[in-house]
Amino acid sequence: MDVRIMEYMLMIEQEKSLSRAAEKLNISQSALSQALTKLEKNFSAPLFIRTNRMMVPTRIGKIYLDGSREMLKTRDEVYQTIHSLIVKGTKSITIAAEYQVCQQVKNDLIPSLNNRFPNEEFLLLPADSRLAKEYLLNHIADAAFLYSRLCSNSMLNYHHLFDECLLLCVPDNLAETYEKMLQNPGLCGIPFIFPRPEHYFRFLSETIIQKLSFSISKSYEAEDLLSVKQLMEQGFGAALLPGRMAREAANCSVFSTPDEFSFGAYFAVPRYHEDDLEFDYILRAAKALFSA
Repeated sequence: MDVRIMEYMLMIEQEKSLSRAAEKLNISQSALSQALTKLEKNFSAPLFIRTNRMMVPTRIGKIYLDGSREMLKTRDEVYQTIHSLIVKGTKSITIAAEYQVCQQVKNDLIPSLNNRFPNEEFLLLPADSRLAKEYLLNHIADAAFLYSRLCSNSMLNYHHLFDECLLLCVPDNLAETYEKMLQNPGLCGIPFIFPRPEHYFRFLSETIIQKLSFSISKSYEAEDLLSVKQLMEQGFGAALLPGRMAREAANCSVFSTPDEFSFGAYFAVPRYHEDDLEFDYILRAAKALFSA
């Protein structure tokens, strides 16, 4: 996730012109054009179209821009809250959370923590599992809810919450094409949506696709699994999504994948926090929340 590139694309949307956006950003027009071209290559689709001398977002562009706005808003809120806590001298605990469980943590767990520890501030930092782990190891987050297949790190303790697997979601508009692909492997394929290359689930998705002998006619890349889900629901292509997310998806059929690709959801905390009262409470509350 490159915040700088997100800000670039939002400026293009605002100014409707590469030259004016580049001027506002204080960069060259060629540098901005290269950034846009690289991003569109990652998505295998245009983010803007040029009409009447204006840059107008495409459908995929609008999804990317909306997601960028949300991420930048979250970043600004976190920074603002941290700054206010530093001024007040209040203790704060930052919890990184995988996007698939982030809403549950925000709606159910954070209010419970605020009631239990009224003199402390609990901040939620949405992130995919790989980034959440990096936040922990670099002391940006104090705890994290993440997915993992291997829990081997001498600096972190992993507490198992539930097991999960990736499920294949095929949008309704591609159901007939999917059936043809199953009947004629290698002769017929359908579009597929992957998370970006550095995303935690990218390698696992590619491995499952190879195992299923899945034929891909065109591939797309999305910033995170929420964007993958949105593109799939709009019919751009099939996708692999964690079970809880897949079962909530609209306008699609859901199919199982081999059990060998299952993984676990964990509450991870640095070992030096293990005996802190707050983290013991978070673990117990999380187990109750996700077992319901």
